Amino acid sequence: MTHTLTAQTVTLFQHLLSHASLDEETLLSFARQIAILMDEASKNEWGGLAHATISLDTIFVKEGKLYLPDHRLARLLEQGEKSELRPFLSPEQKQRTSDSLHDQSSDAYAYGVLLYYMLMGHFPEGLFPWPSTRIPILQHNFDSLLRQCLSYHPKERPRSPLAALNAALTPVPQPILRPEKLERPEFDHDPGAIFQKELQIGHYLPKEKGCSDMEPLSTEMALIPGGSFFRGSNYGGRDEAPRHRVELAPYALDIHPVTNEQFIRFLELMEGEKDVNNNDIIRLREARIKRMAGRLQIESGYAKHPVVGVTWYGAVAYAKWLGKRLPTEAEWEVAALGGDEELAYPTGSSIDKASANFFSSDTTAVKSYPPNRFGLFDLAGNVYEWCLDWYDNQYYSFAQVEPGAPRGPAQGIYRVLRGGCWKSSKEDLRSNHRHRNNPGAVNGTYGFRCAADVTQ
Repeated sequence: MTHTLTAQTVTLFQHLLSHASLDEETLLSFARQIAILMDEASKNEWGGLAHATISLDTIFVKEGKLYLPDHRLARLLEQGEKSELRPFLSPEQKQRTSDSLHDQSSDAYAYGVLLYYMLMGHFPEGLFPWPSTRIPILQHNFDSLLRQCLSYHPKERPRSPLAALNAALTPVPQPILRPEKLERPEFDHDPGAIFQKELQIGHYLPKEKGCSDMEPLSTEMALIPGGSFFRGSNYGGRDEAPRHRVELAPYALDIHPVTNEQFIRFLELMEGEKDVNNNDIIRLREARIKRMAGRLQIESGYAKHPVVGVTWYGAVAYAKWLGKRLPTEAEWEVAALGGDEELAYPTGSSIDKASANFFSSDTTAVKSYPPNRFGLFDLAGNVYEWCLDWYDNQYYSFAQVEPGAPRGPAQGIYRVLRGGCWKSSKEDLRSNHRHRNNPGAVNGTYGFRCAADVTQ
């Protein structure tokens, strides 16, 4: 029911701050109350308002009971000062692709975000873990409910959060325990074998890996919608032609390159700079990570700079540690174009020193420049980024007749690098520009970011 606020009420956010954690029965009670409130809101005279006011600071708690503010107060709250506790928008609302921005599917998504926060203490952004992987003592199957509510496709979400709650929350027969030890990445015993076989990119749900004493520092990911896109150019280098269409499924991409503070954790777990095939992961003399007195340390001031000196093998291994992968060349270019295939640069039709780090003397911290239209940082300049594909200067001539999710040639000598670097001229920063090097090459300008498939 709606409620006019009094001095005795606190926001749900304030309530959660004052309680280190909620026991499962209290959490279940709150989840049920919110679902009931949303069902009531969808039936009354201001139906459709529920998801617009469902957030941690527009639900109120008084003596264990939850309330939605009345209609007029809800509007005032919605128009008030913005904060990170904003209303929870579904993917289609963020992209404004839904015919109706106030419908039951977006209500269900908002409910899922709120329930996830109450369980986990943070929002479900990027590649997020499910509750069972972090809270093995849960007696109810919250994973099932959240998978429905947080589905990327609106038609797959429940019409009624309350009905979905009642159907999904059955006791879990056995708790799901997290692995106690992180497995090292596995590679072919024969280093040369990588040149004879195609690296398959399957459609998968990324699995989280980690251990209690060394967790990865995660990066927020942006969702890149699938569809038909142009790539390449008829006016650039010969290896960029011909311009042709590609078909891509939705995928997720890190919003910025992997940083030194993120990569050093991986190195500490690997206990060295080489993989099991004796391939270099990173060459420290080219990096801002150094080994001093037997310990790895980041040079002062470089923690949030992109890691450099990483080989293609090291980038692949790091991505595997996180349950991710490297982006394909096509995915990288489509993301750089930001939804406008006519733009020359990730920054727009032109580029200057105020929008990217190039023709300079060093790397800069990630996110130092404005993002592109997909919310991605540093796609132009700062560091070249390794892609998954083998490089072939004539590949686009063949790829135009095989437009579906191109993965590059089956074999080759070089791997693709994209984006230009802090040393580059403007020409190297074009979204269509292709660069390459041996997968074992290291350079103070080479870095990477990770990608992941999106579960359909």
